[in-house]
Amino acid sequence: MACHEMPGVDGLVSTLGPSLKGVARKWTRAELTQWVKDARKMNSQTLMPPFGTTEGLTKANPPRAILSDAQISQVVDTLQSWQ
Repeated sequence: MACHEMPGVDGLVSTLGPSLKGVARKWTRAELTQWVKDARKMNSQTLMPPFGTTEGLTKANPPRAILSDAQISQVVDTLQSWQ
């Protein structure tokens, strides 16, 4: 909610990142997974943090990914439900 407009969420809407409404129609599961894991691989200029890696980060503390592969899969499951 801090970065993206999401389906079913009313009130203050963020415009920092693109809307996630209909995201399942725009991207495959593999693409959505890459966006969440490390969006820099899709767009080197992105402001989206890499949730699944610390590769290329110099100040990650603790030095581990924010989300595990299982957690990323759960996020992508939700994204895929947003037709």
